[in-house]
Amino acid sequence: MKPIRILIFLLVPVLSSAQNIERAEPPFWWVHMQNTQLQIMLYGEEIGILKPEIHYDGISISKTISVDNLNYLFVYLNIHPNTIPGSFRIDLKDERGTRKCSFQYELMQREEGAAQRKGYDNSDVIYLVTPDRFSNGDTNNDAVEDLLELTDRGNKGGAPRR
Repeated sequence: MKPIRILIFLLVPVLSSAQNIERAEPPFWWVHMQNTQLQIMLYGEEIGILKPEIHYDGISISKTISVDNLNYLFVYLNIHPNTIPGSFRIDLKDERGTRKCSFQYELMQREEGAAQRKGYDNSDVIYLVTPDRFSNGDTNNDAVEDLLELTDRGNKGGAPRR
């Protein structure tokens, strides 16, 4: 009976230290994008020491980057323009090639006309206008009860309330 207890005692640390991908950013992507390179940030306990593998037609790993925080791994994918949408598995393996964990990732089909949609540009920006910095037309309304600063146009920062 004692050898079995010892074996279980030795296996518990191995089982409890299993790595797992908890999150991927972005959580999915699309096929037929203009830029064919995709960077995926993977997060999970100590996955930065593992090496990713993907077996899916039209997708290859161009590089991986581990950072000081070993809970992150950046995987750069090249997605061939003819890649079909679908789900594929990202396997993370140790230095011996043993799979430690895996993660399903989805490449989705783009909606019709998605490539023609207008993206973010200058017309999407809202400017903050502060009218108190312009010519003062009525100095009688400069001091309000709740105002933290008194008006003192000679002092750039205003004057503290007394």
